[in-house]
Amino acid sequence: MNLKASLILAFALGAGGSAFASPSPAGAAACKSIESTCEAAGYVRHSKEKNLRRDCVEPILSGRTVTGVAAVKAADVKACEEHRAAKTPTE
Repeated sequence: MNLKASLILAFALGAGGSAFASPSPAGAAACKSIESTCEAAGYVRHSKEKNLRRDCVEPILSGRTVTGVAAVKAADVKACEEHRAAKTPTE
């Protein structure tokens, strides 16, 4: 195997650095923290009126405030956004 092929193989196997982001446990914990904060304010999964994701998590991740929800750490929002981006295919 020549040097060029070896470098391509090493990069593809991950030895070439972080070409693809992977979801982090810290990011997952940050998302869970935001969900827990929303649940404490009365938001529920699959609810038509106070839907956890639609009415609370998504607005928070978009930088909007949500009535009745305690302050969420900016670091948690950033970590959750990065976690979600790493899980979403970019193609």
